[in-house]
Amino acid sequence: MLRSQLRLRATGVDLLLTGAAEPLKLANAQALLLHKGDRNGNNSLTIDTLLWQGEPQAGPPSAADASWRDGMRKVTIDWTRDSAGQLRKFALRAPTFDLNTVRALAASMPIDTAMLRQLRALQPAGHIDNLDVSWQRERTGMLSRAPARPTTRCRARCAAYRSTASRRCRR
Repeated sequence: MLRSQLRLRATGVDLLLTGAAEPLKLANAQALLLHKGDRNGNNSLTIDTLLWQGEPQAGPPSAADASWRDGMRKVTIDWTRDSAGQLRKFALRAPTFDLNTVRALAASMPIDTAMLRQLRALQPAGHIDNLDVSWQRERTGMLSRAPARPTTRCRARCAAYRSTASRRCRR
């Protein structure tokens, strides 16, 4: 059994991710991440706390500015790989999943340009409560090419996205 834990509290961080043109500049960051894994390829990452405050456009951040409290809490990601390194199972669970935070975080990551364009076009916003998404590659036989089937359970609270059939929440 492999277990690891990361605790981080930082101020004035410049994080240059592989493939990113510019560093991600953070005025403040706080994280508590827990990882468990085993020899069978089963992994679990719990994001107990992941909070950050982007660097302000001008001047130092104000001590009274609590916007850095935005982030993720109690998000669990599970995945399993087979002996060839292929993904067999994936699960994502969270009591509340903030789409605004995910959108802002994704925009600052070195993500494929086409995927970023699609994310901008959809403009996800709001929260999803009790998110429970799971995916498993089904193996019905050696020659089967059946696609993997995801299962999703959640409740949307004021979640919105843009498409040809756009849904927006009412307040």
